[in-house]
Amino acid sequence: MRSVAEDTSLRAGFAAACLTALACLAVRTAHSQQPPPRAVLLDGGGFAAHVARIDADWTVEFETDAAPRTVAAKDLVRWGEYADSFQLMQVILADGSLLVAQMAHLADEKLVVDGESCGRLEIPLARVRGVIIDPPPSAAARDRLWEQIAAAQGVEDQLILKNGDVLRGVLKTVQQRDETAISSSLLTTFAVEGRDVTVPESRILAMIFNPGLVDPAAKPPFSLLIGFRDGSLLNVAQVSAAGPLLRWTLAGAVTLELDPLALRTALTLLQPIGDHIAYVSDLPPLGYKHIPYFETAWPLGRDRSATGQRLRHGGSTYAKGLGMHSASRVAYRLDGRWRRFEAELALDDTAGRQGSVVFRVFLGDEADQWQRVYESPVVRGGEQAVPISIEIGAAQAIALIVDFADYGDVLDRAAWLNARLTR
Repeated sequence: MRSVAEDTSLRAGFAAACLTALACLAVRTAHSQQPPPRAVLLDGGGFAAHVARIDADWTVEFETDAAPRTVAAKDLVRWGEYADSFQLMQVILADGSLLVAQMAHLADEKLVVDGESCGRLEIPLARVRGVIIDPPPSAAARDRLWEQIAAAQGVEDQLILKNGDVLRGVLKTVQQRDETAISSSLLTTFAVEGRDVTVPESRILAMIFNPGLVDPAAKPPFSLLIGFRDGSLLNVAQVSAAGPLLRWTLAGAVTLELDPLALRTALTLLQPIGDHIAYVSDLPPLGYKHIPYFETAWPLGRDRSATGQRLRHGGSTYAKGLGMHSASRVAYRLDGRWRRFEAELALDDTAGRQGSVVFRVFLGDEADQWQRVYESPVVRGGEQAVPISIEIGAAQAIALIVDFADYGDVLDRAAWLNARLTR
């Protein structure tokens, strides 16, 4: 016979399970009621659809209201949107992928994590740059921490503590405080100046693994940025079948498996990266100049906003694009190799509902003569992005200009989202 305490515990567990099931059902119902994300094609067309399948030859099958539609990934510019999260730990991989997953333990040069997207996954430490243990709710703070991990140098592990201190030494182990419990906090053993110290999870903001031991990932000729509802953003270099599952190999040689049924509910973004598109943020500029309204000089943001944070607009996070502050201009060489310039024009979310700019595009010929081919209406903070598509023809160079509009340069944090050249 069960005791009263056992009976109460079972009832509580059953109630919690029911609440969890109801919450999941509510999420699925809300998702099913949302309009399908939009796919943007290389030829300028597009359609609303859900992803049904991704094959090993990079063929993507979409579910539309009319009928299934198949598209080669190289003919796709983008499908859907991506937004990062601060709800769970974030694993920053060597190839730039961000995997949202809970750390289970770390030992013997291997990191073991549990994630909604990846399940239980064992990753060699040489493929990991660091882990954000407690992501800050502030997007700006998350971006600074992410950049600190991605740009770290040296030959030591680092623990970034919540009080601002940084411990440098050797990270030995991370393990559950109580391995018999279903959920338990972590204890980290860290060697500092010849002695071991134990640091509880509650004191740690992030971990940076010895940059000198990280194996840099070679850039594949083609990959697919895949965003997930949990905030993961993976740089997938290969897709294959693993029985009933999909096996995805990342650019950094990390492999994970996913239930194909999760494609419809878990994916939020597909963005191919290859030579069919040249993102201008990956090209060396011919020159960049910012003309301060008063004294503050703003740099060119390459896949970053003018403030140095990740590009954000309308609540979504953008992996590619340029951040420029008014008044500024940047130029790139074309050499007649491209057919079209495309982008979505907006103000970064950090401007709020303030800021106002005008975007202009100029093309240069062989005689170094420049002609204005596009001028936007006034674009203000909080407004929807303005898509543009400009035929380049035989142009030899392109110049992108951001100018003042309503109120000087106040919060004029312009964004050329997904600014790209297509063949």
